[in-house]
Amino acid sequence: MASPGENAQAQVRVAGGDSGHVVLLSYPSQGHVHPMLQFAKRLAHHGMRPTLAVTRHILATCTPDATAIGAVRLAAVSDGCDAGGFGECNDVTAYLSLLESAGSVTLAELLRAEAAADCPVWAMVYDAFLPRACAALMMLSTTMKVSPVPGGLGTEADRHNTGTTSTAARARCSGKCPRDSGALGGNGVMLVARGFRRAMVPRLERCGMCGAAARPAATLGLVVPGADARFHDYDAAVTACIERRAPREGRQVHAHMVMVRYRPPVYLATRLVIMYVRCGALDDARNVLDGMPERNVVSWTAMISGYSQSSRHAEALELFIRMLRAGCKPNEFTLATVLRSCSGPQSIHQVKQVHSLAGKTNFESHIFVGSSLLDMYAKSGNIQEARRVFDMLPERDTVSCTAIISGYAQLGLDDEALDLFRQLYSAGMQCNYVTFTTLLTSLSGLASLDYGKQVHGLILRKELPFFVVLQNSLIDMYSKCGKLLYSRRVFDHMPQRSAISWNAMLMGYGRHGIGHEVVQLFRTMTEEVKPDSVTLLAVLSGCSHGGLVDEGLDIFDLIVKEQNAMLTIGHYGCVIDLFGRAGRLQKALDLIEKMPFDPTPAIWGSLLGACRVHVNVSVGEVVAQKLLDMEPGNAGNYVILSNIYAAAGMWKDVFRVRKLMLEKTVSKEPGQSWIILDKVIHTFRSGERFHPSKKDIDAKIKELYIDLKAAGFVPDLSCVLHDVDDEQKERMLLGHSEKLAITFGLMNTPLGLTIRIMKNLRICVDCHNFAKFVSKVYGREISLRDKNRFHLLADGACTCGDYW
Repeated sequence: MASPGENAQAQVRVAGGDSGHVVLLSYPSQGHVHPMLQFAKRLAHHGMRPTLAVTRHILATCTPDATAIGAVRLAAVSDGCDAGGFGECNDVTAYLSLLESAGSVTLAELLRAEAAADCPVWAMVYDAFLPRACAALMMLSTTMKVSPVPGGLGTEADRHNTGTTSTAARARCSGKCPRDSGALGGNGVMLVARGFRRAMVPRLERCGMCGAAARPAATLGLVVPGADARFHDYDAAVTACIERRAPREGRQVHAHMVMVRYRPPVYLATRLVIMYVRCGALDDARNVLDGMPERNVVSWTAMISGYSQSSRHAEALELFIRMLRAGCKPNEFTLATVLRSCSGPQSIHQVKQVHSLAGKTNFESHIFVGSSLLDMYAKSGNIQEARRVFDMLPERDTVSCTAIISGYAQLGLDDEALDLFRQLYSAGMQCNYVTFTTLLTSLSGLASLDYGKQVHGLILRKELPFFVVLQNSLIDMYSKCGKLLYSRRVFDHMPQRSAISWNAMLMGYGRHGIGHEVVQLFRTMTEEVKPDSVTLLAVLSGCSHGGLVDEGLDIFDLIVKEQNAMLTIGHYGCVIDLFGRAGRLQKALDLIEKMPFDPTPAIWGSLLGACRVHVNVSVGEVVAQKLLDMEPGNAGNYVILSNIYAAAGMWKDVFRVRKLMLEKTVSKEPGQSWIILDKVIHTFRSGERFHPSKKDIDAKIKELYIDLKAAGFVPDLSCVLHDVDDEQKERMLLGHSEKLAITFGLMNTPLGLTIRIMKNLRICVDCHNFAKFVSKVYGREISLRDKNRFHLLADGACTCGDYW
C-alpha cells in the first residue's frame, strides 16, 4: 500500500501547485515530518512556494526534534520565504512564538539546529535573538549595549529596552553558563558568529554599505572565535561604520567581538572609540575607553575631541588631566583640541596653563596648536598675546591668518584688522569664506564702502561657492556703509535665505529710518520664514526710527498676545522709544514700571532723550536722577539734562549741572568724525589743529557759515555747556568734528557724489541743523552715521524726522 507521501506525489502530478499545498495539509499531524519536507522541496522544484498555512502545518507536526525544525526553516527560506515576509508573517514576535510552539525549542537548540541544517538566519529574527543570545553566552561586558531592533521590526519594547532585556536574560540564564555541558557547547560561539555573519550582509546592503570597501566589512568572514579572528575584517567593518555614520551596525560589530571573545588591540579599540564619537554616542565611546587595558595618545585625544565638539568642555578638561596623570604625553592634536574646551570665566587661566605645557613639549610653534592658541587669546581679549603667538609661527595657513584678523575685528580694532589683511594678502595669503566674512565685519565698522566693493569683487573673482553667512555679511556691510540698494540686490539674488538674512535687511532699513520698508519686508518674511526674537526687535526698532508709532505699537500688542515668550528687555526699549517719539512720556514711565524686567541705563537714556526733544523738565529730572545714580561717570547724561534746562530757559539749573560735572570730574568722550576719500581715512576731532588742510578748512567753513545764515540757519547755543559769551559759543560750535568733516567733503568731492560721514558719538542738534542747511543750499546729499543710526539728508530734510 502506498504511503501518504507517495499518494501525495501522484496527486500533485495530476492536480498542480494549489492541490499540492492541499496534499501537504492532508498529512497526519505526527510522524511524517521528513516526507513532508521532501514533498515541500518537490513543490519548490516545480516553482510552488509554500504558503503560511502550509508552513504552520509542518511546524505543528514537528516533535521537539530541533534538526527537523531547522530543516523546515531551510526549506521555507530556500523556497522563497525570505526576510520580506515568511508568507504573511511579518512580525518577529509572532514568528518566534510560532517556532516556540513547535515543541518548546530552546534558544540553544535553535542555534544548534541552525548550524546542523546550514540554515541562514534572517536579520530581523537574529536582531530579536541577539540580546538574549549575548546574555545567554555571558560574554557581554556590563558596559556594552546591543543595538535595538531596526525600525519596523519587533515590538516597541524590543526597540527601546534592549539593555533591560539583556540584563533580565543574563539573570535568567545565570544557572547555566556556556562553559557547562548543558549549554551551547564548544561550538556555540562559532554558531552565533555564523548566524551574525549571515545576518549582517542583508543589513549592510539595505544601509547602502555594499561598496568595494564596505563589502568585506559586511561579510566579515568570522567563523572561529578568539585569536583566530581576522583583524583586518574587523578594521574594515569599523571603518565602514565610521564613514557611513552607522552606529547600529557599529554596535553589532562591537557585539560580535565580545561574543567571539576577541580582544581588540589598542589600534582597533581606538577605532571603536572614534566610531562611537563620530556617531554621537559619547557615553558608549567612554565605556570603550574606560575598558581598554592600555591606551595611547590617539585613544585619549579621540575621546577629548568628542567632548569638545559636543560642548562638554568640563568633561574634556577632566579627561585631559586624567590623561596627563596616567603618564601619556599629549601631541599637537591633543593640545589643539583641549584648547577649544577652555571656556567660562577661568578660560584665560586655562589657556595659559595649556600654553605653558605646549612650550615645554615644543608644540607652541606648531600650526595647529598656534592657531588654537591665538584664537583663544583673541576671544579672551588678549590680542597682544595672540599677535605674539601669530608672529612666532614658522608657517601660517588660512586658519591662523583668519583667526588673528577675527580677533582684531571682534575687539572693534577695525583699522588694525584691515591693515593686517592687506599685509597678509600681499604676502600670498589664501582666503576662504570665513576670512572674507571676518573682513567684511571690520569694513562695516569702518563704513568703508570703497574697500567693501573691492572685497565683494574679490569674492566674485574667486568664484567661491554660495555661503549664506558670507552673503549676510555683504548685506550688513552695504547697509552700514549707506548703500541700501546694494544690500537689497545681494538679498534678492540669494538662492536661499536664513532668518539672519531677513534680519540683516530689516535692520538695514531700520537704521536708515525707512520704516514702511521694514513693515512691508516683515510681512513678506512671515510667509517664508518664521520670525525670531531678533526679527521682532528689528521691526520695532525700524518702526521707532521711521516714526511709525501706531504701526509699531500694533505689532507690539500682537507680539504680547501671540509670542509673549519671545519678548526681551530690548523689545520693551523699542516701545518706550516709540512712546517717547509720540510725546507720551507718562505712558513710557508706566510701561517701565509694569514691564517684567529691571530698566537698564539704555532705556532710561532713551526716555531722557525724548524729554529733551519735547522739553519735558519734570519727567526729565526724574529720569536724569535715575541715570546719575546708575552711571555717575557718564557725561552724556549731564549734557542732555543741561540741554533740557537750557531749552526751557532755566539757566541757573544749567550752571548747577555744569558745576556738578566739575565736582565729579566727569569729562565728555572726545568726539571725532571721519570721511574716506581716495581710500584714505581723514579723521577730525573737535577743534582740530593738526590736519594738513586745516587753514583751507577754516576758511571754507567761515564761507559756509555766512551762506547758511543767509538761508535762515540759526546756531543752537544750548549745545555749548561752557559759561562763555554767545560769540565764543558760536566759534566753539564751528569746531565740532562733523562740521569739519562735512566741509572737507564739500571741498574734495564732485557734485552729485554723496558725502559720507561717520561719527563715534551721537550727533548734536546744532550739527544736525548745519548738515540739513548744507544739503539744501548746496544741493548735496549727505549720509551721516552716528553712534545710534543713519541720517540721510537731502533738500534740507533728514530721514530721522529730527528725532534721534
